[in-house]
Amino acid sequence: RGEVEGALLSFESLRSSFKTGARGITQPLLEECRVGFIRSLCRITREPEATHIYMSAKTDGAASNIDSPTRMMLAKVQADAGSLNHAWTTIEDMANMGNKPNESTIHLFLNACLAHSQPQHAQAVFQMIAAQGMSVSQATYALLIKLHGSCGQVEEALSVYKLMTVKQGIEPIADTQV
Repeated sequence: RGEVEGALLSFESLRSSFKTGARGITQPLLEECRVGFIRSLCRITREPEATHIYMSAKTDGAASNIDSPTRMMLAKVQADAGSLNHAWTTIEDMANMGNKPNESTIHLFLNACLAHSQPQHAQAVFQMIAAQGMSVSQATYALLIKLHGSCGQVEEALSVYKLMTVKQGIEPIADTQV
């Protein structure tokens, strides 16, 4: 734990030095360090610290410098940790920047929502899939239908089913029968 705390302090020192105009500390250097640090924190499953560094990028107006693979890695770690609001914010930020999250990220997020009995993000995920014209597997549709069903949202579950069968031409299987 002490090593991570030391690394956080070092990053904050670098960030502070950049803000005060220290010689040799450039925006590209800071952002490269930030991205590398977020990825390293994700690899060792330190979600709170990785989320903190990500949020500092948003505070600094530098969130656009974080690439999609880093955001997807962060969203997966956040979802695994049960930080579903943070994971959704990360996924939403990615979509707002014009990057589509991959299906693996969406699927893991929906699984975490189901595992933690938190269906509130199901409609937002569905709207993002529909708005961005994303093509997803039946397994992902099944998770969306289960999430809507778990909170009694029958009409929303039917909308997911309709998108799957009518608009994307996917034939239902046992998990996606409505």
